Amino acid sequence: MKNCSQCGAPMQDDEVICPVCGQEVQLVPDYETMESRMYEQKKQKEQEEEENRRLEEERLRQEEMEQQAKARKRRRILILVFLAVAAAAIVCFLLLSRGGSGSFEHQMQRAETAYSNSNYEEALDYIQQALALEPDSAEALTLRAQIYDKLGDSEKAAQELEQVIADNPNYEAAYNILIRIYNDLNEPDKIRELLDNCQNAEIKEKYSSYLCEDPVFSLSEGTYDTEQTVEISVSGDADIYYTTDGTEPTENSTRYTEGIQLEEGTTTLRAIAVNAMGIRSSIVEAHYTIRLSVPNQPSIQPASGSYTGSTATKITVTADAGCTIYYSFDTRPTTSSTRYTGPVTMPDGTHTFYAIAVNAAGKISAAASATYVVDRSASGSVIPTPTPTTEPERTPSSGQTVSTPTPTPTPTPTEEPTVTEEPTPTPTEEPETTPPESGSEGGQTEE
Repeated sequence: MKNCSQCGAPMQDDEVICPVCGQEVQLVPDYETMESRMYEQKKQKEQEEEENRRLEEERLRQEEMEQQAKARKRRRILILVFLAVAAAAIVCFLLLSRGGSGSFEHQMQRAETAYSNSNYEEALDYIQQALALEPDSAEALTLRAQIYDKLGDSEKAAQELEQVIADNPNYEAAYNILIRIYNDLNEPDKIRELLDNCQNAEIKEKYSSYLCEDPVFSLSEGTYDTEQTVEISVSGDADIYYTTDGTEPTENSTRYTEGIQLEEGTTTLRAIAVNAMGIRSSIVEAHYTIRLSVPNQPSIQPASGSYTGSTATKITVTADAGCTIYYSFDTRPTTSSTRYTGPVTMPDGTHTFYAIAVNAAGKISAAASATYVVDRSASGSVIPTPTPTTEPERTPSSGQTVSTPTPTPTPTPTEEPTVTEEPTPTPTEEPETTPPESGSEGGQTEE
C-alpha cells in the first residue's frame, strides 16, 4: 500500500496512476520524504482548525439560543407588566370618569334636563346610556318609566315601576309615580292592592290618602211596592257621581247632592267616589224594582136609591189616606174631573155619581158609583134602598201621574128628620166603563 504523492490518496502497490487525481506515480521505494511529512502536518493542522471552528460555532450557537430564551422570558414579563399597568389604568379611568362627561351622573343630569324640557325622546337616549353604566339603578329605571308614560306607553311604564318596587320595596318615589299612573288608567283596585302589599309602614301611611272609600247606598237593592228614595254616602272628603241607566259613572256624570227618587220600574244605580286628589273608588251598583200598589176603591154615602123631598141629602166620599178624590155625574171621572173637597148635593132627577181615588204615586183606583133618583117636589119621604154599583179594580198606565193632594177632613152628613116611607123604586144601573186617562192635577185628600 502506498500513497499518491500528489493528493495523498492511498494506492495499491502495483498502481502507477492515482485513482483520485490521475497523477502518474513514479515507481520509487516506499519511504517517507520531507515533503510528504510537511504535507501530512499541514493537512492535520487544517483538520484541527476545522474542528476548532466547528466547536466554536456550536458554542456560539448555544450561547445565542440561551440569549434568545432569556429574551423571550423578558418579553413575557414585560407583556404581563404592561397588561397589569393597562388594567390599572382602565380602572383608574373608570373611577375618574364618573365625574366626567361619560359618567352615570352626567347622563342622568342630561336625561333629567331633557325630560323637564319635554324632550322625551332625547331624555330616553340619555337614560339608556346611564343604565348601560348602572343597569340596576332604581333612580334611572324610575325616570325611564316616567319617560315611557309621557310617550304614551303607560302600561310599559307601570310594568317598569312594578319591577322597581319588587326589587326595591322601600323606594318611595316609585310608589308615588305608579299610583298616579294607576289612577290615570282608572285602576283603583291596583292602587289598593299596591298599598295593601307594601310592608313599609311609613309609605303606607304617607300614601293612604290615595285610597278612596267606596260609596254606600242607604237602601238595599230589591223590589218595593211604594216610592223609595236612595241616599248615597262616603267616608272622607270625596265627591260622588252616579248614573241610573246602568252606564259607567265618571266625573262627567251627575254629581250627587240629595236623595235619588226611584221611579216605577227597574233602576240600575251605579256610583263612584272621587277624593280631593282625584283618586277614584271602585264602582258600586244596586238594582231596584218599584211596583206601586193601586189604592182601594173609594166609599160613597149614601147608597144608591130614590130620594124625595127632604130626604134628598148630600153625597160624601171617603178614600185611603193620602189619596185625592175626583168625581163626576153620569160619566166616568178622570184626574181632570172635579176634585172632591166636601159633601156634594144630589141633583134632581136620575143620575149616577162616580168617584175615583188617586194616591201620591199617581195610581188610580177602580171607580165607585151610586145611582140616585131625586124628586124634591114630592111631599112624602122614601127610605133609600142601597144598591151600590162598583167596578173591578184596574191599573192605570204607568205614565199617568197626579200631584199629591192636601188632606181635608170628611164632614159628617146632617141627619134628616123621619118621614113617611114611599115605595122604593129600583135604580137603573149603568154599565161599568174605564175612566179615561188624563194629565195630573193637584187636590186635597179625603181621609
